[in-house]
Amino acid sequence: MQILPSWRDLIIIQAKVRILDENIPRIFKCLDMLTTEQVWHKFHTHTNAIGNLILHLEGNARQWILSTFADHADHRQRQQEFDHDTVMDKAQLKARLHSLSGDLMACFDNITEQNLLNEHTVQCYRESGISILIHVIEHFSYHTGQIAYVTKWLTEKPTSFYEGQDLDQTKN
Repeated sequence: MQILPSWRDLIIIQAKVRILDENIPRIFKCLDMLTTEQVWHKFHTHTNAIGNLILHLEGNARQWILSTFADHADHRQRQQEFDHDTVMDKAQLKARLHSLSGDLMACFDNITEQNLLNEHTVQCYRESGISILIHVIEHFSYHTGQIAYVTKWLTEKPTSFYEGQDLDQTKN
């Protein structure tokens, strides 16, 4: 008899897949395609550099998930993520994402059904735990898409995220 995963497990699995297995590796792939100068390039004052978006994603996930579910202190200064103009090299940005991945993995494994059902305060919002996870998943996807687009623009090369996969395969 097959034991089906609980609704809690299904949500946590999807958070891991979308953030840790899809988005962060795609950001790494983009970083590998770019020079440090390109990572910190801003097209004009109303755009963000890829480096700023990475700092922003890290800050958002740490605040929304780790402060909520793992009792990490929330010292986030959101605007500084966008104002940061000291160039970090790509290895530093990757190290931050690796650290975030490890912290998220440990946290995800300890989130309970009650954590997901409870309401939590994050920034000025009152959200359920489920809503918090959905927020961070979609936030990561949104900015990963921006990072991929800018990478293609700057390098004039495809990201090849789906290389070797038959995306036109249909069900029988």
